[in-house]
Amino acid sequence: VGICVADNSAVWVSVMLSYKGLLLVIGVILSLETRSIKIPELNESFIVGAVIYTIFILSATLALIGFLLVDYVTIRYALIGLLINIGTTVILGIIFIPKVGTV
Repeated sequence: VGICVADNSAVWVSVMLSYKGLLLVIGVILSLETRSIKIPELNESFIVGAVIYTIFILSATLALIGFLLVDYVTIRYALIGLLINIGTTVILGIIFIPKVGTV
């Protein structure tokens, strides 16, 4: 497994992490603004908060793995792929399992 590395890869990663962090902050603000909606079917602020928390924890873990396991490319690739799949499954479960119970 090969890795493409550029001279400014640290800058690129910093810009992308900042952008994704800004999107998470905007999601938190929108979740806080919509938590007082009176219609229970539309009030999903708890679910959105749980998803944002899960994404933050997974992103921090993936960034840590990406920076620490630079020399172990295969292990890094396997762990990142595994965590992305687990994270996607958990997030979909957080979103859709409560809705299945209401049907």
